[in-house]
Amino acid sequence: MKYQNIMMFCCLFSAMSTLAEEDKGVTVFVEPAEEVANGTVSSLSCEFMSQSTVVLSAAVDAELTSLLPVGSQVKKNQLVASQDSFYVLNELQKNEIKLEQRRHDLAFHKSEYERRKNQGEHVSLSELQRLKWQVRTSMAEIALAESEIARLSRDSKKAQLRAPGDFEVERHLSKLGQFVSRGEPVAQLSPLSGNEVVCDMPLSFAAHGTYEQASFSYNRKPLTLKRVSNVVNANTQSKRIYLNEPDGLVLDVGQRISVEMMQTSQQKLFRISADALNFDFDGSSYVWAIDDNKSASRVEVNMIQGTSFNARTTVSGALTNGMRLVVRGANMLSDGETVELVNSTL
Repeated sequence: MKYQNIMMFCCLFSAMSTLAEEDKGVTVFVEPAEEVANGTVSSLSCEFMSQSTVVLSAAVDAELTSLLPVGSQVKKNQLVASQDSFYVLNELQKNEIKLEQRRHDLAFHKSEYERRKNQGEHVSLSELQRLKWQVRTSMAEIALAESEIARLSRDSKKAQLRAPGDFEVERHLSKLGQFVSRGEPVAQLSPLSGNEVVCDMPLSFAAHGTYEQASFSYNRKPLTLKRVSNVVNANTQSKRIYLNEPDGLVLDVGQRISVEMMQTSQQKLFRISADALNFDFDGSSYVWAIDDNKSASRVEVNMIQGTSFNARTTVSGALTNGMRLVVRGANMLSDGETVELVNSTL
C-alpha cells in the first residue's frame, strides 16, 4: 500500500510538470528586425587592378645588356633595360661622315652650275641641265642621309628602355644577355598610380534599382563609378564595373577587397539575422514573428541577393521595425503557437 501511494504521487507530479511545460510553450530566442532607411547595401567582390600595363619592347636588333630586377619601382624616364648600341652608333657615325661628304658635293655642284651658267652662250643647254641635275641629286642624297641619321639617333636612344611614368617591374619577358630582335617584348610594367577598383556585379542586382545611380564605398571611403562594361560573363552572369582608386588608402595591385554598394528602393526593406530565415522545399523564404501576446506567426519574406554579410541579410515583406523574429527554436513552431522568450527583454 505504501509503494502504491508513492507511485501515485510520482505520476501526479509528472503530470503536473507536463502541464506546466505545455503552458509554458516552446522556448525560443528572438532578435528584432531593423528597417533599412537608406536602401539596400550589397557586398561586391572586387580587385584592385592596373588600369593599363606597359610592355617595353626592343628598339633594335641587339643583345640585352642590363635589366632591372622584378619588383623594382621606377620613376618616369628611369632606365629599366638597355641593349648593346655599338652597331647602331657605328652606323650613325658612318652616315654622319656620308652627310658631310654630300654637303661638300652639293657645294661643289652649285658653284660649278653657277660658273657655267655665267658663261652665257658658250655653254650648251644640255650641259646646264646636267649640272642642275647634279645639284638636285646632291640635295636628295643629303635629305636621305639626314633621314637615316634621325632614325639611327632615335634607335640609339630607344636602345635605352626607360619607364614612361611611375611603374613597377612586374615581370621579365626576355633574359639578360639574350639577343632580342626589334619589337620583341623585354619587360612588363605595372603603374603605381591611376589604378582602379574592378568589381564583378551580378545582373540580379539590377532588380534592386539603377546601379548607375548607386553609391559605392570601401572602408567608408566613397568610390566613384567610372564605367560599366556591356559584356556579360556567361559563366557567372555578371558584368564588370570600374571604380576609382580610393583616396588616402594604399592598396596593392591584385589585392581583393569587398566594396559596399548602396541602392535606393521603392519597397520597405529590413535587416534581419540570417538565423531568422527559414526555407521551404520550393526555395521560398519565411520568418517566424512573435507578437505582444507571445504568439508565433509565419511571415513570407523575399531575400535581396548580395546583401548578406556579418551574419545579417536584407529582406522585404510584411515586417515592422523592431518586430521580434525567432532565431533559435523555429523548428518546433506552428502558426498561432504560444512561445516563451529566453531573451524576454525584447
